Amino acid sequence: MWAMDEVIEVVDGLDLTDDTLIVFTSDNGPSLRSCLEGGDAGIFTAGKESFYEGGLRMPAAMKWPGVIQPGSVNNNIGSMMDLYPTFVELAGGELRSDILYDGVSLAGAILSPTDTDWPRDYLLQYCQEYLYNVRYGDYKIAFGAIGDINRDFMTCSCPTGRSGLGDFNGCSVLSTWLGDCGEGLYDSPRIYNLERDPREMYTLPLGDHVDLMESVYQIIVDFNSTLVLPESILTRGSCDTRACCGDPSNDCVCNYHLTVLDEHMC
Repeated sequence: MWAMDEVIEVVDGLDLTDDTLIVFTSDNGPSLRSCLEGGDAGIFTAGKESFYEGGLRMPAAMKWPGVIQPGSVNNNIGSMMDLYPTFVELAGGELRSDILYDGVSLAGAILSPTDTDWPRDYLLQYCQEYLYNVRYGDYKIAFGAIGDINRDFMTCSCPTGRSGLGDFNGCSVLSTWLGDCGEGLYDSPRIYNLERDPREMYTLPLGDHVDLMESVYQIIVDFNSTLVLPESILTRGSCDTRACCGDPSNDCVCNYHLTVLDEHMC
């Protein structure tokens, strides 16, 4: 929050407040492996590195004096992928016509909050090339799950509410967060009504939701027809594309261009 305050203070000092949209959000839920220090997903299941709502559903707060009414709430689906198209439109720019963007502009909804025509009614969530979730209206169709809370791991790793150092108190063998994305797929999809069941406790009968599933499968077919899977930059083995690691249990060094770290890079 300190960094956010610093940015807002500079914007205010430049007298740009009324011309600036400020968005505060996150890319994932709380890090449960950090125990109480990692945050709390509230009523939602699991957290970071999971495909449950506790790992995927993030709040987003927006501030724009004179445009966004303070205290107003919108419960529609949005994505961080939507921010770039939104900013481009609000700035009066245009997206490239030769690129098919995953994000959609929310500019119209921001400028006209009473407009019921929300630009996004579904969201697909992948793990590598595997489709795990489709959010569609109040429903979530889950094709798999990774990152369920492992109670044994939490009990072992967080005896005082704080995580252990290095190997997480020797409990990492009990963790079920990480693994190949193909390992978490279900034999058949599971339907949840997130409006009534935000914890994802009760699966709904597939046979009672045939129309819903037909609509969802059409969305998947249409989306996959536009999907091109490029080579992952993380598989190239270059120092320039090595992931930055914050997990103290991993022997990994961020790819900062500092002389002192050069010998540890690759």
